[in-house]
Amino acid sequence: MEEIDKLNIAKEMLDAAIDEYLDHHRYFAAYNLAGVAEELLGKFVRLNGGKDALTQSVESVKMVNKAINGEEFTDKEWKKEISKLKNSIKHLDSVNDRHISTDIKDEVRWKINDAVKNFDALNLNTTQNIERYFERWREIMRHNKSLNQIGAKDAPPG
Repeated sequence: MEEIDKLNIAKEMLDAAIDEYLDHHRYFAAYNLAGVAEELLGKFVRLNGGKDALTQSVESVKMVNKAINGEEFTDKEWKKEISKLKNSIKHLDSVNDRHISTDIKDEVRWKINDAVKNFDALNLNTTQNIERYFERWREIMRHNKSLNQIGAKDAPPG
C-alpha cells in the first residue's frame, strides 16, 4: 500500500477539472473534481491559518445580505446555500430530486476559480493547466467586456 499526500490529490483533481472543462466540455465532471480540489485545498489554507475561498465567500455574502436585507444568517446556513448545487448533483433523495436547474458552464468556472484561489493561497507553483485556465478566463472576460460595450446582454457560455 502506498501513502499519498492529500495535497497531491488536490492538485491532481484541480488539473483534471481543468482538463474536463477546457478539453472535453464535461462540465459536471469538472465541477465535481474542482469541488473536491477546492475543499481539500481550502482545508490546507485553514490549517495554515488562512481564509479559504468558501470562508471569504460566506463573509462577503453575509455582509451584503445584512446591508441590503437587514437579515443575519449563520455561517453554516450560508455554507449550505453556497454548496446547494454540489449537493444537489451528488444526492438523489426522491423522484423529485431527479432534475436540477443550473447554468453549469458558469458554475464550473466559479468552482474552478475557488479551487485556484485556495491553490494560490498556499503559494504553490502554478501548473500548466492553471495557466491554460487563466488564459481561457481572460478570453471570457474580454468577450463579455466587448459584448457589454455593444449592448449585448449575455456572453455565450464557456
